[in-house]
Amino acid sequence: MIFFEKKCTFCILFLLIIGFTYFMINQIRGSGYPAKPEEVIAAYLKAHGKGNLKEMNKYLTERKIKLESQPNVLKPDKPIYQTLKILSIRESDELLKLKNKSGEHNTKIFLVEWEAKLTDYGKKVYTRPSGKMSFYFTLVKDLDSRWKIDDWGY
Repeated sequence: MIFFEKKCTFCILFLLIIGFTYFMINQIRGSGYPAKPEEVIAAYLKAHGKGNLKEMNKYLTERKIKLESQPNVLKPDKPIYQTLKILSIRESDELLKLKNKSGEHNTKIFLVEWEAKLTDYGKKVYTRPSGKMSFYFTLVKDLDSRWKIDDWGY
């Protein structure tokens, strides 16, 4: 009987430790970071429009942060857009098939269209005028299973 009580106590402690660990991991992961890749793109564009470099980098892979930190790359420190309205975010399966023949499930490509009105600062630092813009965004899952922007372009 004593053996059974010790075994039962051990099992209860083990389950409590597992439960607490699971709770803490979910708390860390659920810290307001967007779950869907489309939400990551929208959050990045919002931060970009405000010129919030720290917030922008939160949504980028380490590789992209290194590329963006090159001396010749624009690093906005002021708001770029007076207004920014996302018109569409559509997943591009065909482009992904062309780019990634291995069938990788941790990569997604989206065509993003938005309309923006640039601030005076934005007009000085951007070569594109105000109006409709579109880019392809490549997102990958990081080690924490969070979607991060790894690249973008026309």
